Amino acid sequence: MLHSRVLQFLTAGVAKFRIKSLDVYPVEGVEDNEGGIMLSTHVWRPTTKTSVVLRGFATLYGGPAAGILPEHSHAEAQVTVRFAPRTAIHKRAPVHFDLLAPQQTHSGGWKEGWEVVVFHLSPQRLDEAAEELVPSGRFEIRPRNAQRDGLFEEMARTALYEFRGRENMSRFYLDSIGHVLAGHILRRHCETQSHKEFSGLLSDKQLLALRRFIDEHIESGFSAPELAQAAGLGPQQFTQKLQMTTGLSPWRYVQAYRVSIAQRMLMNPCVPIVEIANRLGFSSQSHFTNVFRSKLGLTPNAYRKLQ
Repeated sequence: MLHSRVLQFLTAGVAKFRIKSLDVYPVEGVEDNEGGIMLSTHVWRPTTKTSVVLRGFATLYGGPAAGILPEHSHAEAQVTVRFAPRTAIHKRAPVHFDLLAPQQTHSGGWKEGWEVVVFHLSPQRLDEAAEELVPSGRFEIRPRNAQRDGLFEEMARTALYEFRGRENMSRFYLDSIGHVLAGHILRRHCETQSHKEFSGLLSDKQLLALRRFIDEHIESGFSAPELAQAAGLGPQQFTQKLQMTTGLSPWRYVQAYRVSIAQRMLMNPCVPIVEIANRLGFSSQSHFTNVFRSKLGLTPNAYRKLQ
């Protein structure tokens, strides 16, 4: 079922913008020590453990077993980030990214030991970002091959950790990545006549509305656009203004706020820690413990004993 949904996502829709290039990237079957590409007989296929499909955005994971994808094309723009295995020389795995325009024919693959994160952004997701960022509404994606981009790498690295800890995966975080990537592609990797930059900070009234919204929906969950709407803004403007106001991305802001609520709840010794985890929308008590410890350096139980 998931396999068919992903395949539908890969082939659905027709882009409303011009395509910069339809060149075929001859990556399959090529030995490349830097790019992590080599011939493999294993054809990668999506599973519930290697793909997450949201509205207008999909995140896919491959590796560490070598794999290939035969030549194909789809209506979505694609960002591929490859992570080399760690070595004694490289404490952090070397990476590089490819950016493909919609309908650009390509194939894919990676070596044994490498890991790959792929993002697919639908025409609708890009059009929605363009409504906020591109006055003319017209943009042309510039394909890139074997390049470096700090934001792409940061987003892919975090998604990689999400896939490694699959039981703790946050759909809200992956949805937030989709909106951040759409804005970044339009600002940095497109040909446009101009694009907007937003100035100013979120007001105290908007910040209060955000906290109230999170309080009301934290257990049931919410999407990145719904959080932005609580502040009366679109996702692109909201992300930029929140960053300028708090220094945090939407995801980190929500995580920090959840931890602050947890601190208050832990003051009451009658509330079980597992109940706190459930009420704050964590997937499990262990997930809550890991997040809490990463923020404060203590487990919830240790924090409670100090109060």
